[in-house]
Amino acid sequence: MKKFDERIIRYILITERPKIPGNMVLPPLCNTSLPIFPYLGRYPKSLDQFALGSDFFSTYFFCGLKMGYNFSVVYLEDLYDESKDWFYANENIIQLFFLSIKTENVSQLSDFLLRNHYSNICYQCINMSDDERLSFLPNFISNYWDFLCFLWHKTFLYIPQDLLNSRDVFSVSIDAREFDRGSFFRPTQVNTFTIQSILGNWGVPLLDNELSEKQSNDAQLEEMDKAKTDKDKFVRQQIFVRQIKQFDSIIMRLIYYSGTKIFRVQDNIFLPLIIVAPFNNPLINKLLEINEADTFNKKLQKRGYKVMMELEQDKNYTHSIKMNNDEYESLTEYIPLGLALFERRKTFLDNAGFLHASFTYSPYIRLPLIGKSIYDLLSSMSLDDGTMLVSEGNVCEIRNKISEIGKLIAENIISAELQETIKNRDSQLVVITDMPFEWIMIDNIPLGFTHDICRIPETPNGGIMAQYMHNSFWDFEIPINILEKTLVVFGCTDERFSLWQQLVVEMQQELHFEICVCSNINQFVEKIRSKSPLFLIIDSHGDADVDTNQSYIMLGEEKLTPAIIADNNIAIPLIFLSACNTAPTYITMNTVANAFFERGARSVTSSYLPLDVDVSSVAYIRLLRQLSKCAKEGCHKNWLSFISYILRTSFIMSPYVQAKLKGDIGMEETLKEETDKVSKSLIFSERRKIYREIQEGFKANKKLYSTDLIRPEYLFYSNLGRGDLVYFNSWKLMKENKVMDIRK
Repeated sequence: MKKFDERIIRYILITERPKIPGNMVLPPLCNTSLPIFPYLGRYPKSLDQFALGSDFFSTYFFCGLKMGYNFSVVYLEDLYDESKDWFYANENIIQLFFLSIKTENVSQLSDFLLRNHYSNICYQCINMSDDERLSFLPNFISNYWDFLCFLWHKTFLYIPQDLLNSRDVFSVSIDAREFDRGSFFRPTQVNTFTIQSILGNWGVPLLDNELSEKQSNDAQLEEMDKAKTDKDKFVRQQIFVRQIKQFDSIIMRLIYYSGTKIFRVQDNIFLPLIIVAPFNNPLINKLLEINEADTFNKKLQKRGYKVMMELEQDKNYTHSIKMNNDEYESLTEYIPLGLALFERRKTFLDNAGFLHASFTYSPYIRLPLIGKSIYDLLSSMSLDDGTMLVSEGNVCEIRNKISEIGKLIAENIISAELQETIKNRDSQLVVITDMPFEWIMIDNIPLGFTHDICRIPETPNGGIMAQYMHNSFWDFEIPINILEKTLVVFGCTDERFSLWQQLVVEMQQELHFEICVCSNINQFVEKIRSKSPLFLIIDSHGDADVDTNQSYIMLGEEKLTPAIIADNNIAIPLIFLSACNTAPTYITMNTVANAFFERGARSVTSSYLPLDVDVSSVAYIRLLRQLSKCAKEGCHKNWLSFISYILRTSFIMSPYVQAKLKGDIGMEETLKEETDKVSKSLIFSERRKIYREIQEGFKANKKLYSTDLIRPEYLFYSNLGRGDLVYFNSWKLMKENKVMDIRK
């Protein structure tokens, strides 16, 4: 029988590398903007998932495992490059090649595939007709049933017989008719496929499968027309809400039938929620500014694309182009190109959302696209204005601005029903967006306090897929001795920094991490190469440059820029940047965090705004202290839970710390109350109550101490990457042992 690794199914998209026309200002999205998820979603990740269905899912859920699709893109020029090994020539692996190429390239590809064919490879055309020269390939797939039948025969060759005998294979344990069978609103189909794969209901006919091609097209047009009549209502979004309830009902059934002994109150009940919140980054508009050197056609082209980049969707995901007839006629040639780019972007995001959701069988939501309607308010927290606002120290104004931005975003793109669902749903959030999603307000409480949130920047769009690929092919868990593989870099040793750094030096002997003072780039690069840390903290000044569109960190008098990180191949799984402005909210996309992602980082904690040296220093000192305990005892499930706890509790503790520093309370007077709130904040259901309590505050020496008087610095941070997929090894071992005990 085959090993488990050989029972995983590989899916490879073979296509041409996208070319950028010489007159095109904007680069096209990568070829994952082809409609991939409607094909991939019908197929299993492995033969075990195919045969064992819901039993396979329950094992992964209870053990807290992750497993995305083994999916990759291969361009024709790389396929034919003889200097590169034919990576897929492993006859023990089942593989499906999705083919999407131009007609003129068919013959050469067909010849190549025939020469390299073996019995475990299948072929399917997507987004192109079944060219007869390809349809004659061995194991050519005309429809999804062909491949499912192929897998059925392979199952008995690859999976041990005793495993098949001990399970109810190829069965759907729950009546699938209770669950989603698709809609004509495309992004919701991501959840349709995920739900059916959880149930093991392979080959389920969706609504449009029961219609002829004409009937299906008519139904889609009818759905789109109806959406336009309800453009001021969140009608389509309610489909997502219903689907989330279906996901959660499956989880609650599993918990009911298995008992609750394997769950801890601090671990989230439900699967992470994957949210795409597309935002028209104003930086793109900056690229489209017309200058005198532009030709007449170039000016028209820029104007055409600018119209598209300023386009927003209404609450029901529809849009309209607003311009006078003369302007429309002059841009006739470029409007269709812009619309095509707009459609490719939406498809790309749905593909990416599907792939990211596949790691944990998560529900998916794509929110309506917004942009210029929030520019004015968001610009108040831009690099210049935000820095000025924070430096002036007006806590009330800072808090009000964050609240205004959060309320406006929520009002524009999230229905009341979805807000209520997110508010009460005990899960982590994974958000693909360029907006500060942590600032979204639900019932006047920011999501960044109530939920663990990790964010994947939408621009540059390649980072979204890079995050998926890194987490797919290179697993990383936090070892018990993580502190021995931790490096703390002091890039600035000014007086305000050195006061806190002395405490870090004193902790070093006890906790066994390493410290390095780096006064230039060479020292930093050499230290990284010699130490190869798993966790990096950089304590220094940081900032961003609007003209060069990049953020940087100071190492002495030198700047650590994205280019330096990339050129020196600085690859570190976990990073905490205790530095200002490393990921500003407005008009910056080339950040140091993105550079770390390109080299394989799993999580990079960055800052939207300037940080206070005292507050930020205490935060990472607490992080080091708590990490020592958590890595050994498994207090937290994953890195996202741990980092969110550190930032959230720093805010909870802030009024007590302030009162102690001013001598208005002693160390013991409110210690129990403070400790109680910090401890309860581990529990999702307690956080809203805690937030209101710390807002009300307490009196000490006739003074009121509350968080209304303290800068909400925890909201200045953003946890970038998929920290939810980085598990603590101690937690995972504990979880697996509990599952084994219950199943004995």
